[in-house]
Amino acid sequence: MKNDKESIKEMKAFFKVNSLEDVAEKLGYSRHTANNWRNNGLNSKILAKFEKAKADKKKDDEAFDELFFGGGIGGILMRYDKDDNTQHNYTLSPELVDFILLYIDYGNKALLKKFTQDLKQIQNLIK
Repeated sequence: MKNDKESIKEMKAFFKVNSLEDVAEKLGYSRHTANNWRNNGLNSKILAKFEKAKADKKKDDEAFDELFFGGGIGGILMRYDKDDNTQHNYTLSPELVDFILLYIDYGNKALLKKFTQDLKQIQNLIK
């Protein structure tokens, strides 16, 4: 079984952060909680939440086996069902492809900015 120091190191690497405060935030806790962890150690609830985050990420990583983008025309998601060896194809709209590429290139702040701009354009059309 890992000690707290090893677990914290793994958490920092997983979330790609440098501080225990950042780990606390990634797990949905306040930054102040990190001080409690330093003083009292990590409890099973915290470790279970981290294990769930890892499992969720693995599930997300496995969900998309191949994703093809076509410039300005959308894309195709090919998902393989490992249980019955079948392939399922999903057509993606150009807007969704733009959204995915924006997220890949710039992250959440860019998406929020674009969403806000789109809402303002919609409001202007309604007036």
